Amino acid sequence: MLKAENEKKAHVRLLPQALILLAAAALLLRPETGARGVLSGLSACYKNLIPALFPFLFLTDALRSLLSGGSRRLETASAVFLSFAGGFPMGARALCGCVQSGALSRKQASLLLCGAVNAGPAFLISGVGLSMFGSESAGLLLFVSLTLASLLTPVVMRLFSRGASRPASKLKRGNPAASPPRRIEGYSLSASLEFAVRAILNLCGYVVLFSCLSAYLEEGLAALGASAAQRALSLAFVEVTKACLAAGEIGSLRGLGLACLAVSLCGGCMAAQIADICREARISIKPFLLSRPAHLLLSQLILRILLALLPQSALLTLAAPQSVSAFSVSAPCAAALLASSLVFLLGEKRLSVFTKA
Repeated sequence: MLKAENEKKAHVRLLPQALILLAAAALLLRPETGARGVLSGLSACYKNLIPALFPFLFLTDALRSLLSGGSRRLETASAVFLSFAGGFPMGARALCGCVQSGALSRKQASLLLCGAVNAGPAFLISGVGLSMFGSESAGLLLFVSLTLASLLTPVVMRLFSRGASRPASKLKRGNPAASPPRRIEGYSLSASLEFAVRAILNLCGYVVLFSCLSAYLEEGLAALGASAAQRALSLAFVEVTKACLAAGEIGSLRGLGLACLAVSLCGGCMAAQIADICREARISIKPFLLSRPAHLLLSQLILRILLALLPQSALLTLAAPQSVSAFSVSAPCAAALLASSLVFLLGEKRLSVFTKA
């Protein structure tokens, strides 16, 4: 029995080694393809990801720091709320903070992870809707559909989970690894700035790496004569941004559905980031991975319901090709950023956020 288990573990260890060797061989045989993928990833970072996400990463981490250190329920609620505002990295990081402070058990955080890993409004409305589809309305539809699906997914997963989670109030005795809630005596501006810089660098690093890998995938798909929809669907399992760009090239309602699918699946790039973040707090991502099919079905269903409720004139506008606007003329995104800044400044005045940490 023990020998069989050892052989199984050996086979599991061989898989990543084989993939690395395969990637190395592809890079040696077709270096120009890898270089093209790296340049494409860098372009997606400075055109879409950094302008859309960097300000929100800073502001949401600042708000998380201000709201943590209070009651466990407030800290958990703020972590979930900020996961919808800050986007993919923020939800996982906030839940890890809740585990480390004792506000959540690892089992509770693992379940909440199913609904707290989201693309924020900055990425969906500005990055995908405005920049890739040329329509803020398209981004808003994606945001509403995916947000509602994220709220419902933990409920669905909870129905299929076994046993009840331990109350957070008993966590201190039941989990010796957890520490008491943190007390925030002051706030350092540099802490949130450091997080935003590190988070955006980490995110862009993964995007560039998986963009390089997806370049080889795209080359293989082109050799096979794959259609644009097949290309977007295949890229959805690798990297979200590249898949959304491919869906934006298709445009229309079909492209919108493919973009929704890509964001819901998260892809290998985002899954690797979430696993890296959760490893620090030893939070299992298995429920998160198992929840993706449920999230996908819910988001597609909600998107279709929303489209059915729209008037015909709005549907024709969404289906028609539109010119891509610059980020600076996006009124809803500018208003959201201004509101976040006001909240931050109010927090500074009320809680002395610029005192020494």
